[in-house]
Amino acid sequence: MPLSAPRALPAVPAPPASPVSPASPVSEVLTVPVRVAADGGLHLQVLHLGSGDRVVVAFTTLAQARAVLGEHQLLVDLGRGALQALVEPLGIGVRLDPERVLRPARRTRVVA
Repeated sequence: MPLSAPRALPAVPAPPASPVSPASPVSEVLTVPVRVAADGGLHLQVLHLGSGDRVVVAFTTLAQARAVLGEHQLLVDLGRGALQALVEPLGIGVRLDPERVLRPARRTRVVA
């Protein structure tokens, strides 16, 4: 039986955009810094506060992320709910739209 030519599918209108309000922060999309792990996967970039607490920084716009972290930082977009689901079980906090981030010191191996 010969194959027929593919049929064009009817256009489906996109659902109307719903603005994110403070009442529904879980649906908000945030831009977060990541790093490439040895296995090639992406890991959230976890930072340490002076108190020792671990945090992930997140930004509400790509422009803010670039302004604070620089053009070369690898970034991904995550929903706020997804980000919280990743970090809360690990006891890691989220800092939203920080104005600056101090670069972590490079890890060095001490040979005795």
